[in-house]
Amino acid sequence: MLYKLPTADVEASATLWTPQAVIRALIDSFAVLSVTTGRVGPKKMKAFWPEYHADLADLADRMEAKPAKWRVKRRPSSVEVSRMEMVLLGWTDAKGSHSAWLNGNLMAYERPRLCLVAFIIAKSRGMTEVALCRQLGWSLATFKRHKLAAAKMIAVRLNASKVACW
Repeated sequence: MLYKLPTADVEASATLWTPQAVIRALIDSFAVLSVTTGRVGPKKMKAFWPEYHADLADLADRMEAKPAKWRVKRRPSSVEVSRMEMVLLGWTDAKGSHSAWLNGNLMAYERPRLCLVAFIIAKSRGMTEVALCRQLGWSLATFKRHKLAAAKMIAVRLNASKVACW
């Protein structure tokens, strides 16, 4: 006979942070960060004259041609930006100020923190775990163990601070 969890336990577990939820929130935060930040440095040099001379025929050809597929830039909502700031910069509540998720007690564990940060950056660039481990010369099983350990430390800290899961 299967054991059925009471609904109160299910509702309570839905609001708790898990390592997978922490990783998902970190990836989302880095995605919002990459969308909201602009380029660093000055724009290229421009002159008053166009770079090339355009005829009327060229302009007509461009208007008749199929429009290029433009990459649509995603505009994050204010909730996503607030969550990103909480994840990357820390937050303040009635208990005081808390450091960013990747700081705090995770700073004492260098290797798990490094694995988690490397995974998040690789995911934001579209790289797989296997390719990342191959590129860095790391063991995949050890990498996954360290990554989940770091995410679990963050989840425990968030659950102790009673931060609602999103």
